[in-house]
Amino acid sequence: MRRAMILLAGIPLIAAGCASHQREKEENEVEVTLDQLPPAVRETLTRESGGAPVGKIEREDEKGKAVYEAMITKGGKTWEVEIDESGKVLERKVATGKDKED
Repeated sequence: MRRAMILLAGIPLIAAGCASHQREKEENEVEVTLDQLPPAVRETLTRESGGAPVGKIEREDEKGKAVYEAMITKGGKTWEVEIDESGKVLERKVATGKDKED
């Protein structure tokens, strides 16, 4: 019984830690415009969009390197594309609920 109480008492601490990490990540993100992107990132994003509308673009630092996340709507889906500062696509995935709202 005592173990269960200790485990239950720890749940709010774990939740607070997760929320703190999420805030940290969000504070690290800065919204940028297409003309503020490095040329290699802009070229990759233009190629990835294929002329489709590009939504919000964010720059964030991951392990000391700039990473750009952009939302692209094409083919009836909203895609989240991550591109490093050299123009390499790091990740491409269909955005889900919360991602689409950003």
